[in-house]
Amino acid sequence: MPHQPNIYSQQERKYMHSWQRRKDAWILPITTMLWRNNITPWHVSIGGLVLAILGTLTTLNTLNPWWFFTGLFLQVILDGVDGALARNHNLHHRLGSVIDITTDYLVVLLALIIAAFFTTASTAILLVVGSTYGLLLAIAYRRNQRHIPYKLLPRGRMLFFLLLALDMLLATNTLALALPAWALVNLWFITAGMYALLINRTENR
Repeated sequence: MPHQPNIYSQQERKYMHSWQRRKDAWILPITTMLWRNNITPWHVSIGGLVLAILGTLTTLNTLNPWWFFTGLFLQVILDGVDGALARNHNLHHRLGSVIDITTDYLVVLLALIIAAFFTTASTAILLVVGSTYGLLLAIAYRRNQRHIPYKLLPRGRMLFFLLLALDMLLATNTLALALPAWALVNLWFITAGMYALLINRTENR
């Protein structure tokens, strides 16, 4: 199987492969059914994104947050299926990781849009978080292409979803404090990542 660049850090990889093997075995009947019906990992990834978009649009239209979280939940589930489908049935594609990372990032952007309408977080900090998170993912992907992955990379996506749910459903107002901290963490790892890429480029000249 060809090398598939991704965004995982060295620390994540220690646990990721064993977890993937167990998960792939658990959902083998599901991936087999998808495979026999000519459904590819790309279809699953895009399907999850479409469900997240529909949930977002419905929440914006009805002001009912449960639509967004239903779409988000289904997207997270399908996000775990697409990789298993590729591994279980040798359906790897050179753009598979790019599609997976891009759809995950777009779902984060959808969540940031929801946060702008339904929480006390400022538009400015939401824009900073969205841009720094996207740049961080791009740097992590590039570092892995060059075989110099981050040793540790706290991305915070799932924690953000959890805090968003608490803010919208329980009015806890935690995002107003958590988002600036997330942006600072992103900026720190962006700086470290760009420095590592520059050093690696200089050494390979």
